[in-house]
Amino acid sequence: MTQILTLQVTPNYLQASLTVDTEPVKFETIQLVQADSQMRVKQLLAGVTRLFQQLPIKATMPLKIIAMPWTTSWQGWVALDAEYEFITKLDGSLVDNIRYLDALMINGIGGQIARKTDTKLQTNSLLLQIIAFKNANVAAFTLAQHYVHLLDYWLYQMTGLNVVPQERAKLTNMLHRERNDWDVQALAITETLADEFPKIITEARWQLAMQTAISQLRQQL
Repeated sequence: MTQILTLQVTPNYLQASLTVDTEPVKFETIQLVQADSQMRVKQLLAGVTRLFQQLPIKATMPLKIIAMPWTTSWQGWVALDAEYEFITKLDGSLVDNIRYLDALMINGIGGQIARKTDTKLQTNSLLLQIIAFKNANVAAFTLAQHYVHLLDYWLYQMTGLNVVPQERAKLTNMLHRERNDWDVQALAITETLADEFPKIITEARWQLAMQTAISQLRQQL
């Protein structure tokens, strides 16, 4: 049997449902307060901690965590400083992202990136978000030393592990599929370095790390 924890964010709520195989076990909802991006990220991280404390997750049973795809508030990356402190949440909905995408496709770089990463370029991908961030806020971009997905940021705060599952890395338009590492050309375009991004691990290793972190959290109660 496998536990399945599904996380979903709406404009007003953080919701989680726990099932064992297909049998519902528990559903929890936490209300979110409208706020700026920094406060909202703090709310989400605190909310996830609270949900993991409240849900009857069994340490002895395999756990699979699903974050509902492309939910604006949740499926996002954040820029952090050298001390892993929050700078800003990156935005995949900016109009400028479309302009940058068009420019990459016209000059042929977009096609090269798409072939190496084996993913179609998307305006909400990490690649385009960093390009937009770099051009919109030079001062903040200069401070940024780490780029981490929000769910992986929670894992980092709990364990000190800065990792990302391969399946999530594939959605960034920055993963070189054959080398299974951050693509050199994508790094050059975004003016970033490979060590500014999490270590890429398998989905199984990431799920195990999350389950260990949740178990440790629940032992603290």
